[in-house]
Amino acid sequence: MSSLVGTILVVAGGARPETTAVHSFLNSLPPVRHVVGVDLGIDHALSLGMKVDSAVGDMDSVTAAGRAWAERCQATVEEYPAEKDETDLEIGIDRAITVARSGSDGQRLTLGFLALSGDRSDHVLANLQVVSGPRTKDFCVRALLADSVLSVAGGDRAESSVEIKGRPDSRVSIHPMGGSVDHISTSGLRYPLDGERLETGAARGVSNALEGPRATITVTAGTAVILQELVHDRRDDDVGTLSGGELDAIG
Repeated sequence: MSSLVGTILVVAGGARPETTAVHSFLNSLPPVRHVVGVDLGIDHALSLGMKVDSAVGDMDSVTAAGRAWAERCQATVEEYPAEKDETDLEIGIDRAITVARSGSDGQRLTLGFLALSGDRSDHVLANLQVVSGPRTKDFCVRALLADSVLSVAGGDRAESSVEIKGRPDSRVSIHPMGGSVDHISTSGLRYPLDGERLETGAARGVSNALEGPRATITVTAGTAVILQELVHDRRDDDVGTLSGGELDAIG
């Protein structure tokens, strides 16, 4: 695995994203070299036509057909007890990091995430904290959520600066994670920040927008989650409507 350079994709057990959105998201990432299916995420990967290389979790949600398929793919299967301190997603991230470090040769890799969203608010909040936390700081992080693409930037992370691309006027929100963010600067956003501070508990970074087709967000101290909305066909007078149709490509 010494030639491994690209993306390690973690497919979680939340709501399965639309196939069109998944294809657009994956096209924006470096080539996927390894897929980690997390419990029900094994079934999601199967339905999306992906081959699972690792299957982890307590296996309380994956179907019998999904698990059998992972075994036919000769995936590495690691089953954990249902009662444990870590979530299945954390175990999936640990597996992804193990794979990445075994073959990266010191090159920067991307951790990509699918199916983090769903109908469990506690899961969604925990998932956002986990993917932007210390576990992932040595990797570029991208995640496809129900209505946006997530990136993580930080002063002590693999990426202190993130470039995003998309349709002008599409929403971009910046959220401090784990504490306030200092010396944050942007270019290409409608409401620019110039070496400023975003405080935890305040919503100043919400609902910015792309001025043109791309923007850059740079964080010198702290960690920020950047959410860029997925743009479907929509009326000019309703920038918040996700009405179906073609997904605006990201990246």
